[in-house]
Amino acid sequence: MSRGLVVDLFAGGGGASVGIEAALGRPVDIAINHDAVALAVHRANHPATRHLEADIWEVRPREAVGGRPVDLLWASPDCTHFSVAKGGKPRAQNIRSLAWVVVRWAKDV
Repeated sequence: MSRGLVVDLFAGGGGASVGIEAALGRPVDIAINHDAVALAVHRANHPATRHLEADIWEVRPREAVGGRPVDLLWASPDCTHFSVAKGGKPRAQNIRSLAWVVVRWAKDV
C-alpha cells in the first residue's frame, strides 16, 4: 500500500513544512513557490522534498503529483497585502484569488 503525498502549495522558507514534518514524522514530498530565494531556503531546510519554482496557477496538479494520491494538501496563501491586520487599507485585492487554487488542487487530486 503506497502512502499519499504531502504537498505544501505556498512553501515559502519552509516553516510550515517543519511543522508538518514534526507532526507526521515524514518529509513534505512537494513544495511549490514562485520566489527563487524562498524556495532556495526551503530546499536547504528540506533536501528530501521535490521543489517546484513556479507560479501556483501554472502548476498542473495531476502532473505535479504524477498521478499519486495526496494525503495532505497544505496551503497558506499570502494575506499580508489584503489583510487589515497589516494596518490601514488593504493594498492588493487580487491576491485574494490565491486561495481559489486550493479548490482547483482539491478537485484535481
